Amino acid sequence: MGRAWQDLKRESIQQAVIRLMCREGLKSVTMERVAQEVGIAKGTVYLHYRDKQDLLEAVKDAALEPMIEEMEKLLGANARIRALSINQSHERQSEALRDQRRDPIVILERRVLPAPRVVAPVARPRSPPRSPGPAPPGTTGD
Repeated sequence: MGRAWQDLKRESIQQAVIRLMCREGLKSVTMERVAQEVGIAKGTVYLHYRDKQDLLEAVKDAALEPMIEEMEKLLGANARIRALSINQSHERQSEALRDQRRDPIVILERRVLPAPRVVAPVARPRSPPRSPGPAPPGTTGD
């Protein structure tokens, strides 16, 4: 019964994440807000998940699992290998983005350096067309 209870807690935590994301967006998902949503202590959330990223990965995996199982049924045993390969590729891309966000140079560029300004070419006002006006003396064909 202990394992079933732990699975139930994990599932309720993951459902709380989904509710928060649907209601208020991803930025609203903090370990504290998730704990409040479930009605448990924040420490309990940390007993099940290392950090927010670990929790979000678990939610993603739980959402993908039924799709992977369905692909297995339709495509056979190799479908799981293909689906896991796609998932791993997505995880590598996500990890690269996370690393880029943690890169000190990127952080400095975003936080310290001013954003590059796009300078549009300045349009010079056009002079009004010159009217021929009277010809200077001595230039007429008379």
